[in-house]
Amino acid sequence: MSINLKKIKEKLRFIKKWGVGEYLRSGQQIFSGLNAYLEEANRLELDVGEIHFDVRAGDNSSEHPLRKSVLEASFAAEMVSRAKPETVFDIGSDLVFLATLSSFVNVVGVDTRTIDFRKPGLKFKKIDARGLPFKDNECEFMSSLCVIEHIGLGRYGDTIDPIGDLKFISEVKRCLKPGGIFVFSIPVSASSVLVFNAHRIYNLSQIDKMITGFSLIDERFIRSGFGLLQREEALPFFTNDPKEYMVWIGCVKKSYPETKEVERGK
Repeated sequence: MSINLKKIKEKLRFIKKWGVGEYLRSGQQIFSGLNAYLEEANRLELDVGEIHFDVRAGDNSSEHPLRKSVLEASFAAEMVSRAKPETVFDIGSDLVFLATLSSFVNVVGVDTRTIDFRKPGLKFKKIDARGLPFKDNECEFMSSLCVIEHIGLGRYGDTIDPIGDLKFISEVKRCLKPGGIFVFSIPVSASSVLVFNAHRIYNLSQIDKMITGFSLIDERFIRSGFGLLQREEALPFFTNDPKEYMVWIGCVKKSYPETKEVERGK
């Protein structure tokens, strides 16, 4: 049994990231836990091998962290359950969500990067979201969870495009059949912010313009520690701090084209 001091030194270089206070507060518990572990292993005559340190200050919380991505996936899956589409056409959502969803419904995923993952009911196409590979009015159900805000910022290898997000929305409107469903999520705050090259943060006015041509079926606001909020519940938490943004997730339906009534000849 040996303790790798080099690994400990490497970890200490990142102490600023987590905060000295957190490390000091949890240090006693961590090392007392290690001592208890080694004593019990010794009693059982176990060889624990080489010991490395990977201190996770804060993971010993009594409550499991409820990440925003979990709430997004939960909302989107509920919308899929209600609509019961034959196929979900997804653009860029988390692979865990898609792999799970494809156990219950066929999924065709589009991503700007190659995804080397194969599973029955799940297909991928490597294509830029600003030029979707679907026909006009082809898709019954489309989804895109926390993707739009990245398009055109170059973060994932795509070309720089200040209106890449709007081009994508236009593509969704083209591909979605009248009456078709689109579920998507984006960061939202009191004011619009560009956090280059991570993401954009939108305000409510921008979201309302984005869903022009759709009818809103349902929406929620996701704030860490508060779950899925209604709009009136979320408004008091709106701030101009780009680090304190929430996530808006909505389910919209593509409107049917207007038809003009023709008067009958008398």
